Amino acid sequence: DPPNVWGLVCVTAWNPEFVNPELVFRNEYEAFCQYLRDVVLDFDEYCYIYPYDALHVTVQTLLPFTRGNKLVKEKEARIDLANEWKDALTQVTEDLKLKRDALSVKQVELRGTAGLFVFKDNETLENLRDLIQKARDSAESHQRLLSVPFKLMKENIRPTITHSTFIRFKSVPLNAEEIIQNVNSAIQRYKEKSACPLFSEDVKLDKLTFCEETIPYMHRVPGGTSPKVLWEFPLT
Repeated sequence: DPPNVWGLVCVTAWNPEFVNPELVFRNEYEAFCQYLRDVVLDFDEYCYIYPYDALHVTVQTLLPFTRGNKLVKEKEARIDLANEWKDALTQVTEDLKLKRDALSVKQVELRGTAGLFVFKDNETLENLRDLIQKARDSAESHQRLLSVPFKLMKENIRPTITHSTFIRFKSVPLNAEEIIQNVNSAIQRYKEKSACPLFSEDVKLDKLTFCEETIPYMHRVPGGTSPKVLWEFPLT
């Protein structure tokens, strides 16, 4: 794994499958992405599509990978920070049970410089986000006992929407607005021509996963160690 980034993140719906076991998300997703490549002029020149195994919903970023490498340079300090978060999360989830749920697709679009599956607001997901906030507050209450400065645990970022990114601009072209319009038009045509469950079926929300990232956006390389799962909280 390239050693140029480091971060901590909590995710769900990682490697998502539809709730309906007869429908396979991977095949639908890959067919949809291939359609975009086929019909949008110069798509691959400007746009990058996430591989299936990088798809995820961020519950909360605990330390952005863009800052982690600058703020926490030593390996031991990184281990200590990850352990403090793990301990705090374990404490607030001990004896707690949350029911499994599902995320429902609200819309699919290229917005700004990213293509998103935007999901409807979900109470279970917000409860998970509240748990992470509670874990941070708990750590703050006894910060003198922490093995790392508490300010590193204040770097966490709570998303304002529930989404899974699947496209990013490699570079923003001069005709970005035109490309965005073309991609969104292609998405709409695909929805109209296909009874594709990609836009209607739910995605499982069955656990909270705490990961270490050394490659941006939960990506993997063959034989790599990122993203590394540090802790999981299963929903029942």
